[in-house]
Amino acid sequence: MLVLAVIVWIVALLVALITTIIALLLVLRVIAHLRVIDHLAREALVSIEGIGRHAHALSTMPAVVAAADQLGVAVAEIERIAASLGVKLRSLGLVS
Repeated sequence: MLVLAVIVWIVALLVALITTIIALLLVLRVIAHLRVIDHLAREALVSIEGIGRHAHALSTMPAVVAAADQLGVAVAEIERIAASLGVKLRSLGLVS
């Protein structure tokens, strides 16, 4: 009876050891995956911050477009005045 108890005890210890090793390997895999997730999250954070900066810059675009429109109007006026001046200078014979 003692021999049977020792055999059961050894088998139980071996099962516990194998179960512990399997659990340890699974925990190590989970930790490795968590490290990868942490790395990817840090990269995503850098990207998100960049997107935020660019999105903030887009909020100034209406002012830039308005200034460009005013500049376009001014350039058109300068071209009209230059053309008128060219016609007058040609009519006087000062420019060929």
